[in-house]
Amino acid sequence: MPNLKLDVTGLRSPLCEGRWLRKMPVSNLRAKAIALIWHLMRLAKALKISNLGTLKIVYPMRVSDAGVSLRAVFFSADKEIRAANIPSESVNVLEDFPPLGFRNLHNVSVTANRRFSGIISGKNLLLPAAADPGPWRLRVGEPTVSGVLRQDESSVLVWHHTAKIALPKAIFVGSWSAHNWYHWIIDTLPSIYLANYLPTEFDSYPILLDEVALAKPAWLEPLSLVLGNREVASLPRDEYVKVSDLLWIDSPSSPGPLPMIKADKPSFRVHPTAMREYRSYLISSLNLCDIEQKARKRLFLGRKSSANRPYNQDELIAEARKFDYEPIFLEEMSFADSVKVMLEAESVIGPHGAGWANSLFCRSGTTGIMWTWRESLSENWFSNVAELSGMVFKTIVTDGSKTSPHHLSTEVLKKSLQSIHTPRI
Repeated sequence: MPNLKLDVTGLRSPLCEGRWLRKMPVSNLRAKAIALIWHLMRLAKALKISNLGTLKIVYPMRVSDAGVSLRAVFFSADKEIRAANIPSESVNVLEDFPPLGFRNLHNVSVTANRRFSGIISGKNLLLPAAADPGPWRLRVGEPTVSGVLRQDESSVLVWHHTAKIALPKAIFVGSWSAHNWYHWIIDTLPSIYLANYLPTEFDSYPILLDEVALAKPAWLEPLSLVLGNREVASLPRDEYVKVSDLLWIDSPSSPGPLPMIKADKPSFRVHPTAMREYRSYLISSLNLCDIEQKARKRLFLGRKSSANRPYNQDELIAEARKFDYEPIFLEEMSFADSVKVMLEAESVIGPHGAGWANSLFCRSGTTGIMWTWRESLSENWFSNVAELSGMVFKTIVTDGSKTSPHHLSTEVLKKSLQSIHTPRI
């Protein structure tokens, strides 16, 4: 049943105690078939049958709640960074980010699910220990990702298609959207860096990485800095790889999964001590520790015309040039040069986008202004990174237009720049 392009629910079921499931399209035969299978599987579940062939019902829980303890601790618990995009959403009382280390699991299966990181162990779907309390949103819109077909609050229906090749041993570092530059730099590579803390007895264990990320040449330069001499194994997105002996390394960031009911706080958090050590390691590895201390450059993070979310970039660049900003395109640079240019910046501005991952390398006190659309204000990815590096960071909301919801008026940008600069012309 491969290549399922559907997002289903739709039917009222007596097995759901009269509650409606989320409404999703059931307009084609395949979708209707999955809807029927879901109800049959729920009946099978009541009879204590959890799988039929490659279809499997699993029960999501955090790995720490499943009784799987850390074998070693690399970083102790630390007060989380959960920075808000707007002051009114700031958290008054911060929680501890859990300790970071690794866990050892046996006879499990794993895939490169770009929506969330998880491991299937028996009847359980194990999620990161740092995830906020559930129940979680694991089936997120179209298209179907990694065989996750349906869910309710306590169970998930998965098409558990198993790869032909099984592995005797491997390391899992998460799989959250590793094809995206931000999530590669902030959510994936830090966990690979932590693999260097593993005892030497695990030196021969390869790291499992998303096959799509490994096909991107620009991704390999920063990977080489944190990987060391360890081997890599490609992890497919639409098949589950069975691993006899798996090490799961905690991530010092927590990109999800998110709860079904949105909490009254910013969505994402990071472990500050581990992330700052990772930042320092990369800068040192690139021999950039001795960059001139006085930052001078004012940077506009440009986006190519082929990029997602087109907007009135040319107008805004013209306005920003009045304040001595120059556009840069990070995708045209080597990783080393993209880190260096951020270290040299006194101010960085630009639209919501993955390039803000590189603000991790800005110096403390660097100013930053990012514009984003209102619906994304709870996505505090970039505010977290700015706080890690010590930036003075501000988020402004796009005003939209008939042609693009990502449009920002030049007057709004001008006023924002005037709040931190006097024009140099």
